[in-house]
Order: sequence, then structure tokens, then C-alpha cells
Amino acid sequence: MIAGEAGKGFAIAANEVKSLAEQTKVSSEHITSLISNIAENTDTITKDTNNMDKELSNQINIINETMTSFENIINAIKNIIPKVQTINSSAIQVDKENILNKIESASAIAEEITASTDEMNNLSNKVASTSITLNDMTKNMIEDQNKFKI
Repeated sequence: MIAGEAGKGFAIAANEVKSLAEQTKVSSEHITSLISNIAENTDTITKDTNNMDKELSNQINIINETMTSFENIINAIKNIIPKVQTINSSAIQVDKENILNKIESASAIAEEITASTDEMNNLSNKVASTSITLNDMTKNMIEDQNKFKI
């Protein structure tokens, strides 16, 4: 009779072990799924961060081009100033109509340069603002990505 009871006890213990093994298998599969999802999210964040880095580099190039344009405008203004001064000094020798034509021409050039400078300044401000936003977004994405590292 004792052997029969021991067999029943063993069968109950075996069923409990089997049940625990099945629960462990389900839990392991769930953990594997979670880790897989985290890895996929990390890959996505990494790709997005790389894209943001490329965009930031492009914005930096645009800013550099804008700065070069401003330097060209400044050089053009520096070239025009002596011409305007020459026009002013020679104005005494030239008749009034000729003086007016030269002054109008110089004024038109100055207005064009001013308009170009204003436009370049506005574009530069927009580019700088976009660069700051992209930089902030990149930093945030890197921080978020670091949260998912295993």
C-alpha cells in the first residue's frame, strides 16, 4: 500500500513539474518576444538618429553656404563704396543729369544688395532655427535610444 501512495505522490509531483515547465516555456517565449520588440525599436531609433544626423549635416552645409554668400555681399558692398565715393567726388565736374543717373544707379545697386542681404539673413535665421530643432531632436532620440540598450 505504501508503494501505491508513493507512486501517487510521485505522479502529483511529476504533474506539478510538468505544469511549471510549461509555464516557464510560456514565460520564456514572452520574454523572447519582448526582447525582440525592444531590439526592433532600438534599430528604428538608430536609423532615425542617423537620418537626423545627416539632416543636421546638410543644415550645417547650408549655413556655411549662407555665410559665404554674406561674405560675398559684404565684399560687393566694399567694392561699391569707393565707386560711390568716386561718383561723389567727380560729381562737381559732371552735369547735374549725369550725376543723378549715377546716383540712381548706385542707389538701385545698394537697394538690390540690401534686399539680397535681408533675404539671406532671413534664410540664415530659418536654417539656424531648423538646425537647433534638429539638434534637439537628435539629442532626444539618442537619449531615448540609450534607454533601450540591453
